Amino acid sequence: MALTRRTFIKRSSLAAVAAAVDPLPAATGQEAERFPGAPEQVPIVCAMCRAGCLMRGVVADGRLLRVEGNPADPGTGGRLCARGMAAVALHHDTDRLKYPLKRTGERGEGKWRRVSWGEAVDAVAAAIEGAVKRHGPAALALLHGGPSSRYIRELIEGLGGGSASPPAD
Repeated sequence: MALTRRTFIKRSSLAAVAAAVDPLPAATGQEAERFPGAPEQVPIVCAMCRAGCLMRGVVADGRLLRVEGNPADPGTGGRLCARGMAAVALHHDTDRLKYPLKRTGERGEGKWRRVSWGEAVDAVAAAIEGAVKRHGPAALALLHGGPSSRYIRELIEGLGGGSASPPAD
């Protein structure tokens, strides 16, 4: 199922309603004052696959403790799959990339340096431009999935390249 603008608005609205009518207790301003560091529930949308299930992140002292299904999600009824439950481990993974890196050694050496976002975007743009100049737009291809891939897909297709969605999860 492709994420359309309409589906995005529906899910966003549902998330907002779920946050407003949350049946489980969350740390309110008063509770946070009485119990510093008390866990609070933050409405979030799972990005582990294309389903976009509604979840709640349980946060205390600015740290994500766990995720749980949101009972307001009509598609899941508040249940999460194994991928959704793994979101916390992915979030806290020490190897998770948090900023752009550029290889400084030979491929496979594992030598990297941190670069700015501007430098990273410029490097990718130059590589795409070079590929198109050398081989034509047909040299560009993209296997994409998930709602955030829309922008890069539109870019590649706009440059004349092709794209394909992966099989459904």
